[in-house]
Amino acid sequence: MAKKKVMIIAVDPGFDAFKVVVNGEQYSLAKDVVRTKEDNLLSVKRDEDFILSHYIEGESFFVGPNARKLLSNKNYQEIQNKKETADTELETRFTTQEFEVGIWTAIGYALIRYSKEHGDEFDIDEYNEFVKKSDLRDKSIDKKYQDLVFAVAVALPNDAMDEWASVKNVLLKPSSFSIETIWGEYEINLAFKDGQLIVSSQVVVAMLGELIDNEGNTMAPDDNMLPAIIIDGGYRTVGMFELSEALSVEDGESNIDYAMHNVNIEVASQLQAAPYNRSDIHSYNIEKLIEKKEIVRYKNKDGKVEEAPLEDIRNAVIEEKCNGLIDHLESKFNDLLDVKQIIIVGGTGSVYYPIIKEYIEKNNNYINVRLIESEMNGKEVPPVFAVAMGMYRLCLYEVKKQSEAV
Repeated sequence: MAKKKVMIIAVDPGFDAFKVVVNGEQYSLAKDVVRTKEDNLLSVKRDEDFILSHYIEGESFFVGPNARKLLSNKNYQEIQNKKETADTELETRFTTQEFEVGIWTAIGYALIRYSKEHGDEFDIDEYNEFVKKSDLRDKSIDKKYQDLVFAVAVALPNDAMDEWASVKNVLLKPSSFSIETIWGEYEINLAFKDGQLIVSSQVVVAMLGELIDNEGNTMAPDDNMLPAIIIDGGYRTVGMFELSEALSVEDGESNIDYAMHNVNIEVASQLQAAPYNRSDIHSYNIEKLIEKKEIVRYKNKDGKVEEAPLEDIRNAVIEEKCNGLIDHLESKFNDLLDVKQIIIVGGTGSVYYPIIKEYIEKNNNYINVRLIESEMNGKEVPPVFAVAMGMYRLCLYEVKKQSEAV
């Protein structure tokens, strides 16, 4: 019997973006999903941001950057305000049509990207012809895919692990749809089975990614690693837990008070108030304004146009929120008296890292503070991908263990 070739897809469905790792390669797609009509397509530039999903027959959805741009438009602000509220509810977040369209499109898009970079190993067009058993296909390539199986690993927020049944049901739906990109339109034909799916907590795999290497081998933690506090700073939640010397998880929490979303809410609130009075600026505009170094102008009380100190306002709010997080950590984990290490991952984590490190060096210099940055396939793994890569390494370990048991 031929040995199965396993293709691992690890997904971190973050509040801000789907981070997907395919066989060690990293891909990200903004989570935003907007249903669109055909007459709207002519106004959208077909550049690298153009990702149009036909996940539901007869319908079209912008997913990713273009969807985000549309949602920042005034005409879509009511839709965005409703999404802002719905996205804070963990029990509904993974059951929406937008989530289903988003996660399947993110997986399909990642496979398209992987196919373009590693076509000799996996070609999305060849695979679709193989799945459909097309009479027009080159049957000589069937051997390339006949022993291929997928392993799909999903990292969920610690507080949302009970939602795995809903997510699993979405992934167990055989999916046949198409995605339009700047490179053309691609068919996606995928069907996963229950035994191909695994799940773990985001904060747990952030640490496990440190204890499993790029080949799926486990490493024992050294004496200076544990107990450790793991902080996964995402856009809408800051996950945190203590990993004991027995490798058990203690006091897990997904906290929304100190996440970057709350930073942006506060920044937007200050810009909406006097003297700026920019009521048109909302929390979901802030990231774009910062990223593109946009100038925020306002009229002062004398009617003169001035520039609001956006970056200064945001830095001050970040400092305030991070100091609040430090106070929370001390209260939650016994003043950090027994902690040997603080491990930080995630996009918000990387922003908070220098503030936390400076505080710990002044007040708890026996604690080692680390921002997780690793390497995979010769490429840097940034903190925002630490959870997805940790999930990938865990899945790689499980696949290797099962292979060795055969």
